[in-house]
Amino acid sequence: MKKKSTLIITAAVALLAVIGVVIFIYHDNISTAKAPMDSAFIDIKQKISRRAELMLDFLDTAADKTELEPSLSSSAMNAFKAAKNVQTVADAEAVTSALNDVESALKLVIHNVAPGLATTDDEYLSLIDTLRDLSRATGTSRKTYNTAARAYNERIASFPESAFAKLFGFGKADYFEVEEDNIEAPVVDF
Repeated sequence: MKKKSTLIITAAVALLAVIGVVIFIYHDNISTAKAPMDSAFIDIKQKISRRAELMLDFLDTAADKTELEPSLSSSAMNAFKAAKNVQTVADAEAVTSALNDVESALKLVIHNVAPGLATTDDEYLSLIDTLRDLSRATGTSRKTYNTAARAYNERIASFPESAFAKLFGFGKADYFEVEEDNIEAPVVDF
């Protein structure tokens, strides 16, 4: 009788150990699938923050050369503040859209009010190039994030990972989608 109870206890401990190992492996697999997505999102947040800083520099440069509407400065400052607090994909989309709007409005004002600035001022041209490069880099990071999010979503949607994902609270990842994150400078005709 004692042998039988010892055998049952040993089998139960072994079964629990196997279950623990399986749970650990699936948790690790899901976490491993999520890591590239998290890393790409951190990169996106940094680029959005840098773009917001550049937008304020752009605004200061333009304000030194021409008169700007106060609402444009206010919009840029609001986008800057929001860029510093991006936590979710929805936040990143909203801030990117706001920065695109400010950048487009600012370029339009400069094109209409001070067209010479857009073609002759080195500081302005340098900022435009930097903003364009940063916007392209953000687009590349967005694609990297979306690729990682798709892989993660596929992983947690398949069985048995789906059961473990629910058990551990891993939810579906949102995709980072924006209307346009590559704004070109307006064309100036001579």
